[in-house]
Amino acid sequence: MRSVIIRPSTLLNIAVILLLPIQAQEYKVTMLYFPCAEVSMSFPQPDQIRFTTRTKGIIDYIWPVDNEYVTTFDTTTFALREYSKTVKQGTFEQTFHSQYNLEKGTLDFPSESRFRPREIQSIFTLLARAQRETVAELDTRWFTLDHEGRLFKGRFLWADSVNINALGKEIPCDHYRLDLIPLEQSAEEPILTHSDYFMSNIIADNAVRQLWVERGAPRRIIKASVTVYGIPVEALITND
Repeated sequence: MRSVIIRPSTLLNIAVILLLPIQAQEYKVTMLYFPCAEVSMSFPQPDQIRFTTRTKGIIDYIWPVDNEYVTTFDTTTFALREYSKTVKQGTFEQTFHSQYNLEKGTLDFPSESRFRPREIQSIFTLLARAQRETVAELDTRWFTLDHEGRLFKGRFLWADSVNINALGKEIPCDHYRLDLIPLEQSAEEPILTHSDYFMSNIIADNAVRQLWVERGAPRRIIKASVTVYGIPVEALITND
């Protein structure tokens, strides 16, 4: 009988997939170091990531935000298969949905369809990917992603391994910078003329995006930050 060798990385990926749906990861968000929002990221199913953000404190009185983003993806390639969002941002409300058509090779939006590679990514599939792949699998590798109808290429650049002070302890993390660069698509008009704050600013030209991902299982994102127009916004995990 032929023996089957299972690599340690394969076992780790299986363990991560089994652990992820159990509990949501909760984050406290600060802007200019003042608390402004709470974020929850969960995996209701191994192939689905759910991301919610709600303002808190004085920001909630001035400009309340209650947004939900749900993304379904291929668990092998992390390719985008379905994306929807419900946005309540002050007086601005928006719903949006897209779904990948495997037969036609198109990403179908409410108003039209656009040809996209079968392994097209999104900002949310990249967040899932960062928690399931190693530095060797992620570092410097370019991915093509769709961002509500706009094409980008993105990559994780490993910066260093550091300890992040969170949950009352020092957590060893891999520190990445996330680059997002728009691709020229002269024939394509924007699907949305206006989007929510998060989706608009995460792709800003001058944004500096960083992630600190736990080095051991279950490879949670311990800390994330984005600096837009010189304003730092930071999310730190709050539940163990």
